[in-house]
Amino acid sequence: MIYEKYLWRTDSAGYINNELKLPRLPYKTILNEIVKSLKNIGRNLISIFLRGSAAFDNVEMGISDLDLIVVVKRKDEETLNLIKKLSKYYSVQYKQYFCEISIASFEESYFISDEFSFFSKFVIKTQSICLYGINYSASIEKIPLNHKIYSLDISYCRNKLQIFDNNINSLKSDEKEKISYLCRHISKYLIRTIFAILASQQRPLQYSRDIRCCFEIINLESPVWANRLNTFYKWVRCPTDNLELLTQKFKNLAPLIKSECQIWLENKERKKSIE
Repeated sequence: MIYEKYLWRTDSAGYINNELKLPRLPYKTILNEIVKSLKNIGRNLISIFLRGSAAFDNVEMGISDLDLIVVVKRKDEETLNLIKKLSKYYSVQYKQYFCEISIASFEESYFISDEFSFFSKFVIKTQSICLYGINYSASIEKIPLNHKIYSLDISYCRNKLQIFDNNINSLKSDEKEKISYLCRHISKYLIRTIFAILASQQRPLQYSRDIRCCFEIINLESPVWANRLNTFYKWVRCPTDNLELLTQKFKNLAPLIKSECQIWLENKERKKSIE
């Protein structure tokens, strides 16, 4: 079976045209509870968005994250403390359902300023559902599926791997829960990076970043990468809480992935300079 529902969908002109929808039960019930709590922000609240795998109804219990974006008039201390409190509470409350429940916040001025980045527009336009308030997606132009999308992903993941390296060095061996949590997140980003690299090489560009996407295709076209993907996927499902083992795994594999990222980005820059 090929997981076609995890591929980027495009219209006849090549623009990303994903069919977003709310997650099924019990995830929808959890989402409704969180949205209700976020409405306690009151008059300062402008919008609430659901993004990522939950916005595609692709939630896998205990592995997927539940990611929300909150737009507010101003990021005052009271609002930020409430968002932080809710994120922490629900991550613990529903840890059997989600790897993490994350709530990012932005001021409304960001969405109407020159600082509103392409990456942010991409996330809102192609991966997010407006659950409450102003839907900023409606004012964003359609986005084509091209190498710019993968450049963003690969650059971001390369930088994220360096952050993970620092995080590992700051952990202590008795911090079992933190070690397990970090192992899972490292694995997810390694998978995401591999998909971005492989996707950029396809004609047409088709792979999504979803961690369950197209294993059969990759097994046929790139057995070495398929083996790495399956290894990382096992780490997501069964993360280790052994710091020594995590350090060894990361030190052995992360440099390889970072090197692949660097080669891809350098080749992209070289092609741009020639053009």
